[in-house]
Amino acid sequence: PYDIQRDFVAISLISTGPNILIVHPDVPAKSLRELTDYAKSNSGKLNYGTSGPGSISHLAGAMYANITGVKVTEVPYKGGILGVQDLVAGHIQYIFSDSLPAMEFIKSGRARALCLTSAERSPIMPELPPCAESVPGLVAVNWWGVFMPAGTPKAITDKFHIDLVKVMQDADVKKKFAGMGVEAIYSSPEQFSAFIKSEMAKYAKLIKEAGIKVE
Repeated sequence: PYDIQRDFVAISLISTGPNILIVHPDVPAKSLRELTDYAKSNSGKLNYGTSGPGSISHLAGAMYANITGVKVTEVPYKGGILGVQDLVAGHIQYIFSDSLPAMEFIKSGRARALCLTSAERSPIMPELPPCAESVPGLVAVNWWGVFMPAGTPKAITDKFHIDLVKVMQDADVKKKFAGMGVEAIYSSPEQFSAFIKSEMAKYAKLIKEAGIKVE
């Protein structure tokens, strides 16, 4: 297996995309704080969906339960859209979903959006607050980045980074990324490396504390 820090050179983050916490309309919660209160007063009775083991949906759900102490039951699906469809059908009460599968149902009123799992408000849905405003530390985003093989000459990685930044600043590229429910961004190699280390430490801690196991 590859070691992401040993075998590759980090070039730049190119995109991030938060999950949206959505609930079924019958759930009497219009904010994350209200959902937490409802879950605690109905301990063990709420079911939440995830898009499968190890997904951001799964990790965000585990993070929420770990931080708040709510007793809820995970229902894993083979893909986020299946979980969203089951939420709309009333089989589960909430799910941390990628934005695209959820948008249609949010707009039609068949699902209610409460917050985003980004650290700050996102241009994807700027009207929604970050979940971390109500539950500090609840930050879990999908991210994508560009790497090159370890040992690539610095002159090549530097030139590639300069060209990549120009691409990520292009208005058409930003528009296409937004159409996929994610934000086009860029970073320095040093910032990207620090981000990777931070993400690995955060999820290692969560997996240990929450006792997460991939079946």
